[in-house]
Amino acid sequence: MQNSRLSCPPNLTSRIQSAQVATESAEEQTVERERRITSELKQRFLAAATLPVAFVDGNAMAFFSDGQICYLCKTPMTGDQDLIGFTFVASGNPIVQPFDDSVCHRKCLSEWSDRDRFVLAWNK
Repeated sequence: MQNSRLSCPPNLTSRIQSAQVATESAEEQTVERERRITSELKQRFLAAATLPVAFVDGNAMAFFSDGQICYLCKTPMTGDQDLIGFTFVASGNPIVQPFDDSVCHRKCLSEWSDRDRFVLAWNK
């Protein structure tokens, strides 16, 4: 019996090495693309998660985002409307609690039938 050896074409080894290099390069490109996409998504998420703050007489008050519902009239609010914001005061008073760290339309508050009772409770 004769011992037979398989012989490789002379350029097969270099073609295999080239394929490995190309594969590694493609993998590196994929990793870089995933890193870039992740970074972009993170930036978009952070931008979306950053809520604008309502200002009353130049002072930062409650967190607010467009579309938030006014507690009094139950309609969505936008930043270009006349709004009033309230800090968190941790009041146990049920008339004050809905306004803790909240925003509402200034007009809704001024026309609210319980406004005076609310103001007294808020100032306690």
